Amino acid sequence: ILLKGVNRHSFRPETGRALDPEDCYADVRLIKSMNMNAARMSHYPPDEAFLDACDELGLYVLDELSGWQHAYDTEIGRRLVRETVEHDVNHPSILFWCNGNEGGWNRDLDGDFALYDPQQRRVLHPWDPFSGVDTKHYPSYSELTRHLKGPDLVMPTEFLHGLYDGGGGAGLDDYWKAISESPFGAGGFIWVFADEGVRRDDQNGRIDVFGKFAPDGLVGPHHEKEGSYYTVRDIWSPVQIATPEINDKFTGQLAVSNRYDFTSLEKCRFQWKLLNYPDPSDKKTPPRIMAEGVAPSPAVPPHGIGGLAIPLPANWRDADALSVVAFGPDQQELWNWVWPLPGMTRQADAKTKGSPPKVETADGEIRLIADS
Repeated sequence: ILLKGVNRHSFRPETGRALDPEDCYADVRLIKSMNMNAARMSHYPPDEAFLDACDELGLYVLDELSGWQHAYDTEIGRRLVRETVEHDVNHPSILFWCNGNEGGWNRDLDGDFALYDPQQRRVLHPWDPFSGVDTKHYPSYSELTRHLKGPDLVMPTEFLHGLYDGGGGAGLDDYWKAISESPFGAGGFIWVFADEGVRRDDQNGRIDVFGKFAPDGLVGPHHEKEGSYYTVRDIWSPVQIATPEINDKFTGQLAVSNRYDFTSLEKCRFQWKLLNYPDPSDKKTPPRIMAEGVAPSPAVPPHGIGGLAIPLPANWRDADALSVVAFGPDQQELWNWVWPLPGMTRQADAKTKGSPPKVETADGEIRLIADS
């Protein structure tokens, strides 16, 4: 499996680290909506309700003993390891235990996790190569590609810092291609899930992120979806459709990749639409659906590549764009691809007297931009 993960803190602007069960379930649903499959508990064990949600809704978990830069002494650390493991051990979502973070590990505690875990799950040192897994934080691209030559598995438990690296989605495509194409790539965890600002009632409700210490999430403090949310959702979609070359001879055949680890694409659903857009100056009228349907789901196995056949009607060339939406086995929308068709080019040529069309894409929509 490849872990497509995010670091997650327990946080809300109005209640700080005090969450109710629905907050925990909402976090898991939002993480899954970005096509992620894993969450790291940075840097402390989570509420039990969060682990319940991960078990029920389906997220892999890295459960972590607290500790950052400074480790517990052995006597106190052993008590905390036992409490953590005995409290959380029966949650099947947990794949790994993390012994502290970024220098916060006491190596004398590494063997204690197994004393209370019948499954003997592997222990990690976030930031430190340990037990065959290289978790180095924030590797440069050149570092990453060098480490991906082996011999350890590579899974940075923090990378692509949302504040300092230009947003959690910036650079993800290059990093992910390197990780997913290497036999030593095991995944990674973006820093961080959400902005962590406190609502200041003494300052007219201003969200205080303490300077540059906390405004670094994929989503905002109230889980507002920002640009990186959509980038991550696109790149980490378990269904990927290659951009087709569409001309008048296009037959509706699309190349599709299955990036699920266990699921055949037969379990997914593919909905298609032919769209006609209004005049570029019309900002209010939605696109008209000229035709729509469901394409047969191909029997592409996990990690396989195959074909998706869109049954285009005879007049498809008159449409402006083709939209294809992939839904997972749970009927959650994975991603929406939209490609311009020959009809859009002809419409643009007619309106701009032969000038090439300018095309703007955003969240599954294509609009023509009229020349000024």
